[in-house]
Amino acid sequence: MTRFFALACLWSWACWIPMVLYFQNRGPAAGEGELAGIPIWALLLAFVGGYGPTAAGLIFAARESGRDGVRALLRRLLIWRVGVRWHLFAWLAPMVFLLAGMAIYVWRGGALGSPDLGRLALAPVAVFFAVIFGPLGEELGWRGYALPRLQKRYSALKSSLILGLVWTLWHTPMFWGPGGTVVSGGPVTFWAIGKYALYLLGFAILYTWLFNNTRGSVLLVVIFHTSANAVLPLLAFPARADDASRLIDEWSVLAIWIAALLALIVSGPQKLTRGEVPTP
Repeated sequence: MTRFFALACLWSWACWIPMVLYFQNRGPAAGEGELAGIPIWALLLAFVGGYGPTAAGLIFAARESGRDGVRALLRRLLIWRVGVRWHLFAWLAPMVFLLAGMAIYVWRGGALGSPDLGRLALAPVAVFFAVIFGPLGEELGWRGYALPRLQKRYSALKSSLILGLVWTLWHTPMFWGPGGTVVSGGPVTFWAIGKYALYLLGFAILYTWLFNNTRGSVLLVVIFHTSANAVLPLLAFPARADDASRLIDEWSVLAIWIAALLALIVSGPQKLTRGEVPTP
């Protein structure tokens, strides 16, 4: 697994570091949300870099089992008959976590501004960009390839925590970029990184729970990841404060961990499922 993790990180960092250095040298215009005038090469590096985990998963699957291994990995994207409740969970749970973060943010005096419900018509566009810039580039690697192999050696909980820590490390160059993490756009401090690690660790437990309860469906975790990235409830609040998105994500950690602890209590930390753990 060490070589898989190394390849996933090296692939992404080789693309992201030059892109981040470019933004760092742009001066004041490189702030959060200032994406106008980005050269095409920087966009391509951001995009290609995001596919490091999936590329590494496909490479190692081919190395281990040839074309059969690649086909078996890709077939996980076709597992969709898993029950309506899991589809609903994959789409709606990340929105509930975000709404909880929004509620805490407002309760603590944050400003969302007046809602513009007409902007919800942009939801299909947000979902499209959310799925290609993230889930498709990551989940065949993190959950499709790595998670089943980790669970052959460790408990579901320990596998989730290992994967969550690697997931945090993998994002490191983007901490200094214009977007891509909860840390991006703010001071890169140990406190900020720690909160982001908690965010991903809680999510990693829920990804494992979803994966194990849907017969190893990468499709369902892609949907879950897409819903988390699309942040659809925030579309209706275009006039929110500049730091609102980052602070709302940080507060949503509480809801994510409540859900993760419930999953651990209900299913148990060893398997995080009532059935069999999916095998590679």
